[in-house]
Amino acid sequence: MKPISLIKLSFSIALLYLFFMPAYFKTLAAQNKYVTVKGKLNNTPEKSKLYLYEIDIQSIVPLDSTVLKKNGKFSFNIYTNETKLLLLRTNKNIMIKLAANPGEIININGDFNDLLMTYTLDGSNDSEIIRRIDQKMMSVNQKIHYNYNILNKQPAENKERIYDSINVIINETVDEFKLFLLSLINETPSSLASLIAINQVLMNKMIINYENDLDTYIKLNKSLLEKHPNNKHVSLFNNNLMDYLNLKAEHDAIEQRAGIGVKANDITLFDTDSNKISLSDLKGKTILLHFWNPSCDVCREENKLLHQLYQKYRNMEFEIFAVSIGTSWRDWIYAINEDKINTWKNVKIPEEGIDVPNLSSYYVALYGVKSIPYSFLIDKNGFIINKGFKGDVMDELLQDVLQ
Repeated sequence: MKPISLIKLSFSIALLYLFFMPAYFKTLAAQNKYVTVKGKLNNTPEKSKLYLYEIDIQSIVPLDSTVLKKNGKFSFNIYTNETKLLLLRTNKNIMIKLAANPGEIININGDFNDLLMTYTLDGSNDSEIIRRIDQKMMSVNQKIHYNYNILNKQPAENKERIYDSINVIINETVDEFKLFLLSLINETPSSLASLIAINQVLMNKMIINYENDLDTYIKLNKSLLEKHPNNKHVSLFNNNLMDYLNLKAEHDAIEQRAGIGVKANDITLFDTDSNKISLSDLKGKTILLHFWNPSCDVCREENKLLHQLYQKYRNMEFEIFAVSIGTSWRDWIYAINEDKINTWKNVKIPEEGIDVPNLSSYYVALYGVKSIPYSFLIDKNGFIINKGFKGDVMDELLQDVLQ
């Protein structure tokens, strides 16, 4: 058996390298999870620059920048092990958003001077969805501004005549855009592009919102968590939704206990003479249940208004049941005497300790009082008929009930 010459062996190894190594490096690149953002922009001024950023939770993080070649070509490579939201910006401050998944090669073409309205891309389905959203938003904004300009250019005598018809057009435009966004979200519920869709703002208002579209938020959240369990944008979306759902559950529970149309829960506390009195003792009268704090300037100002209203309506089966929270007995008595409000029922939630305010008492939680002053209007049968109103509307409310 003849020995293999070193030349032949080297040649054989070289052939193996040429045949197998490209596939190896391709596999290695996929494992490294690089994202490539490249393309060509037409009408590029000399020495024009592009900047690539990551859209982080609370900031925009610079990743890279490049000077465009004479033919407008550019290329960025970034490492990522998760889907990233990116921002590509020209030195003319025109920006486009991208959703880049690991291993994607995103190819972008467009006009440098009007990038947002002209760019096209391939290689990233999520980024294509974002492109459709942004260009639709541009179109919607143009239509809204066009109609507002028509309105603003009208003589004063014509504005009122066409105001309603212009508003109809604008509302229809917004509704159409909302349907467009909801359709995208339903079609791609596990895409980070759907986060862009659900967070669109028009005329300083969320187009899709918790109050009207909660089911959409819940379904999208479930799909995103299944597809991107560790993504920071998905985690933030989930946390915000959970916070809202918790607040909603708390609000709903308060409305069941102390909402309009609910029978008012009884309150039993001590008055200034240490006599125990109850809200239920006033049954048969219209009651203003008033939570306040003697150290609160707004509360003290409202006491002056309440004093006037009490003098006006006290002989019409009307009573005030004022509950003081969060201050000492001494300060409470001083405020009552100074404001001359010892003519109605004043009670106080006891402190947790000497001069220690109790702002989280049972009755405060029972009635869901989050700020002071806060009032409830209770009818003669003991049912809450209004709540949370400001002092300037109290007279009108009492007139409606008592006269």
